[in-house]
Amino acid sequence: MEWFEAQPQGKLLSYTMVTFAPESMSKYSPYIVAVAELEGGLRLLAQLTGVSPSNLKVGMPIQVSSHQISEERVVFKFKPI
Repeated sequence: MEWFEAQPQGKLLSYTMVTFAPESMSKYSPYIVAVAELEGGLRLLAQLTGVSPSNLKVGMPIQVSSHQISEERVVFKFKPI
């Protein structure tokens, strides 16, 4: 596996609200997990933050950002733009 540069903007394709989270994520529940298609065609699954469920719309523009959790672990999050 190797890293490559991807466009940070895209659109929301699908989402779900996680209410019964695994133990490692239970303190964040409920939370939204989404699939977005970034410019260039890459599809990515990540947590969607900064939006309430009532404001979610398939097709809405999002931006992805990376968060370094530890030296070996990076997670991605979406936020609306």
